[in-house]
Amino acid sequence: MPKATPKANSYAARIKAVNEIYDRHAKSGVSNRDIWRRYIYPQFGIAERTLYNYLK
Repeated sequence: MPKATPKANSYAARIKAVNEIYDRHAKSGVSNRDIWRRYIYPQFGIAERTLYNYLK
C-alpha cells in the first residue's frame, strides 16, 4: 500500500513550481505582471496577489 502524501506537500510543491517559473522568466527582463499573466495564471489559476505571497 503506497504512503499517503500529506496535503502540505502539494502546497509546498506548488509554491516551488511557481517560483521556478518566475525565476526562469524574471532573468530575461519580463515584468512580474506579464510572467503571472502568460505563464503562471494559465497553469495554476492563482491571483496576482497570491503570486506575490508565494514569492515571499
